[in-house]
Amino acid sequence: MQKISRPILSLYLLLVACNTKTNIDESTKTKNENFLEQAERTDFIEKLSIDLNLDGLDDSIYLQSPPVIGDPGQFEKIRIQLSNGADFEFSNTEYWDWIDSTATKGLKNQLPSQRIFCLKQNQDHHLLLFGYPYGCCYPRLSLISLKGDSLYLAYDQDFNIEAISDLNKDGILDIIGRENFYEIYGELDSLNANIGSYAPFKVISLKEEGPQLNEALSKSYNQEHYVYLGLEPDPNMPIAYPKKGFDFRPFIFIEYLKDE
Repeated sequence: MQKISRPILSLYLLLVACNTKTNIDESTKTKNENFLEQAERTDFIEKLSIDLNLDGLDDSIYLQSPPVIGDPGQFEKIRIQLSNGADFEFSNTEYWDWIDSTATKGLKNQLPSQRIFCLKQNQDHHLLLFGYPYGCCYPRLSLISLKGDSLYLAYDQDFNIEAISDLNKDGILDIIGRENFYEIYGELDSLNANIGSYAPFKVISLKEEGPQLNEALSKSYNQEHYVYLGLEPDPNMPIAYPKKGFDFRPFIFIEYLKDE
């Protein structure tokens, strides 16, 4: 039996390894090309590129599955493919819609899109998607965040954004808004006010470890701009709200409780 010298054997193994890697790369490339080809034929509506994980390489974002013509909303699925091959998909059966330009006023979108807003907080990227604003409730806010090389749905609730700002000047952006409508069920003409239910603001802070409900900031924000009776809504607590054209901070209308 003829022996193979070590240099020749090493060269052979190197060629095999390179060929295997090439086959894997070609397979991945073919898979991605097939996906794009299929998406363009069916439900692919927007493709975007951005370096989400800051590795110096572009990652791809695909917005897919538009609603039936005539139905509300813009897209049902978002697929995100990182440059390392990691693949993530999120969906919303009630459909995401256009960006709420009022909520994002004064902020820079890191993506050239009107359907998805990319917010950069220090070295982190957060993707904001806005649900279609049905009349029955607030639109859904979906917040996709990156942790390492993994994307996850950090927040996904009905949420009407009041503002996005750094409330306590700590270098961390805060999303301020309400999860619940307040219901108007009475009038107070003598004070130019309407009587309605208690629906507190909540503050979501985009912290380094991920977006979190900030109870302390939620409390202080409600105390300054609204009323604070906890973070859960209360349909039986009468709050006086200013009528249109009048401006004052809402307050608890105790007299209404006495009348009851």
